[in-house]
Amino acid sequence: MIIVLIGSPGSGKSTQMYLLSKIIRARGQNVKTLCLKRGFIASLMEKILFLLIYDKSQLYPLYPYPLERLLRGAREKFKKVVHLWYAINTFELCARILLLLIMNKICRLTLLIEDYIPVMIADYAYVALKLGIPIDKISKHINILIHLYFKAYPSKVVLLTASTRELIQRWYKRGRAECSRTYLLILQRTVPKLAKILTHRCDVGEIALDTTNKTVSDTLRALVQNIRYLRH
Repeated sequence: MIIVLIGSPGSGKSTQMYLLSKIIRARGQNVKTLCLKRGFIASLMEKILFLLIYDKSQLYPLYPYPLERLLRGAREKFKKVVHLWYAINTFELCARILLLLIMNKICRLTLLIEDYIPVMIADYAYVALKLGIPIDKISKHINILIHLYFKAYPSKVVLLTASTRELIQRWYKRGRAECSRTYLLILQRTVPKLAKILTHRCDVGEIALDTTNKTVSDTLRALVQNIRYLRH
């Protein structure tokens, strides 16, 4: 079984994935958790480029990922290699997802995945917007991800949301600003629509929860009630 948690940074995905994994393990099931927001090689490429442009001390703790800083202050330099970034990231994500499918069948794992193809597509669109790249220039990468979703669609999609104000408050409680408001706006507008379209095409069950006024326990209780597999 594959359960995917998607949504904006700060909506509670990591916390709920950790708690769900504990519940599944307590029931004697094998479970693996992972994040598929970005490939390892593409992330390494971002960090290397960041270190070549900025002082090393600026990498942490303000930005857990250097991509946002590159898009803010090094657009032209990043734009020179961005098509390589797209190609590497698309290839690696496809390879990782296909490997997970094989592991899932062989080992009978329950996979809990934070972020997935709808979020990746939103990320690709955001990078193109910030760099002034026409969307048709990256359409082949988006189409690959869409086709992959139809081959590797999850058993259940959990969409966690929260108000913009609440998300920003949560970021600052963590001691950092995780992303720009432009990125947040793109996620809030596109990810729910993409998820709905893709899950409808694949007849996948979707759970949408607004965590703005919910405690962690409230959200977990709602998830367990809505995921039939966990109620057994």
